[in-house]
Amino acid sequence: ITGAVSTHVWPLSTMTKKFGLSRFFRSLSLLIGSGLSITKCIENSAAVTSNPYMERDLLKAIPHVKRGSTLVEAFSHTRYLTPVARDMLAVGEESGKLELQAKKIAEYHLGEAVEAADRATKVFGVLIILAVGAIVGGIIITFYSRLYGGMLGDLGV
Repeated sequence: ITGAVSTHVWPLSTMTKKFGLSRFFRSLSLLIGSGLSITKCIENSAAVTSNPYMERDLLKAIPHVKRGSTLVEAFSHTRYLTPVARDMLAVGEESGKLELQAKKIAEYHLGEAVEAADRATKVFGVLIILAVGAIVGGIIITFYSRLYGGMLGDLGV
C-alpha cells in the first residue's frame, strides 16, 4: 500500500482536489495571459496547487508538451484532472481562447469546492450537535439512575 501513494488519487479528498485544480487553472490563465511559454506556465501553476501529489502529477504533462502534444493530450496522462476540465481545455485550445477557458475552469472548480465545503460544514455541524446531545443525555440518564437507584435501594426494593 505504501507504493500506491504515487499511483492512486486517494491521498486527496475531493474538496482538496477541486481547490487545487482551481488554483492551478487560475494561475495557468494568468501566466498564459502574461506571455510565458506554456511549459513554464504549467510548471509554475503546478507549484500553486499546494499539494505535492497533484503537483507531481500535473508536471507529467510538460514532457508531452515539449514533444509537441496539445494540452489535452499532455494532460490525458494525469490522474487529477477532471473530465470536465479536460473537455473545457479542449474547447479553449480549439477556439484559441485558452486563457479565458482556463479561467472558466478555475471558476467552475472553485464553485464546486465551495459547495463541497458548505456541505461538509453542515454535516459536521449536525454531527457536533448529535455528539453534544448524546453526552448531555448520558449525563442526565446517569444522574437520575443513581438518584432513583439509591432511593429505591434505601426503600428495600
